[in-house]
Amino acid sequence: MADPQNLISVRSDVAAALLIDGLFEEAQNRLSDPAPDWLDGADVPRAARLGYLARIIEVERFAPAGRPATWLSGLLEASDAKEVSLRLAREEPLEKPTPSEGAPSWRVPGPGGHVRHFLALRAGDKRSWMLGFFARCCEEVG
Repeated sequence: MADPQNLISVRSDVAAALLIDGLFEEAQNRLSDPAPDWLDGADVPRAARLGYLARIIEVERFAPAGRPATWLSGLLEASDAKEVSLRLAREEPLEKPTPSEGAPSWRVPGPGGHVRHFLALRAGDKRSWMLGFFARCCEEVG
């Protein structure tokens, strides 16, 4: 158990807003950064690029996010990254997932499915945001 002397009281809504706002704003600042060719087309929603970039930023900012989602390796043996990303984006619930639901976003190391849910909503298109997010996750495992 954590030492109570090392803990501070925080409002979860404020902490979440700072975390989500910071990630979202940084992703917007990097929209011109490279992404896989299939995420760079004119017909690809902006939200997909934001999801891709958000995962890069997660890895930079949060030590646990630096561990790749190794469970993706098996999926990538049977399909390419685009197909796996599309499948996982479709599997992600549109409502806020709980950790016990087994949503794909909760299975990726990092800040968790709730943060990713709110980032996707902020981007305006959850399925597209998740597509980009999972595309980056697939790149991380090879």
